[in-house]
Amino acid sequence: GAVEDADMAEVRAMFDTNFFGAAAVVQAAVPAMREAGRGSVVFVSSIGARLSNPLLGMYHASKYALSAMAEALAVELRAFGIHVATIEPGMVATDFPKATRATGALARGEGPYLPLLAELRTGFGEWRERNPTSPDAVAMPVLGAAENPESPFRIPVGEDAMLLGRARETTTDDLAWQEELLSFLSIDWPRRAAAPPP
Repeated sequence: GAVEDADMAEVRAMFDTNFFGAAAVVQAAVPAMREAGRGSVVFVSSIGARLSNPLLGMYHASKYALSAMAEALAVELRAFGIHVATIEPGMVATDFPKATRATGALARGEGPYLPLLAELRTGFGEWRERNPTSPDAVAMPVLGAAENPESPFRIPVGEDAMLLGRARETTTDDLAWQEELLSFLSIDWPRRAAAPPP
């Protein structure tokens, strides 16, 4: 949904799963790890914790929140022998698209973002065909991070995640990044200059 009219009840439910659920598990599990002086906390996040696709801003916000918590946790737990990592897959070949639903005006099939939604769906389909990362390809780094206390904090999975992560880190101009992202998604969503003040 567009940020301007996304259903906030849906957004809160998504945050309950993507962020607050993970936070609750951390609070339940970390005290025993700290007492033992060892352990690993591995978050399955997304390359979407480092960039935001149009019409998915609220989803990406939940992933950014997860990464922010993980980053703080990594520093908090380092004195207790506990390793923290985040797995950042790109597009994974799962039924995830079936679990998504439009909110706001898009759910009613109306509004100014309908053309963008149509292009986004096509672009995501093409992305999925170009980069068919399997669930197993994601599971292996999760296990590796859990077993290796020297694994990196951020672990991108899939060529698309590596490509997008590098591009986002090296493209410092925000307008240039917008163009690069839209090109990656094969979306033609032009930038219109603001009207001069009256």
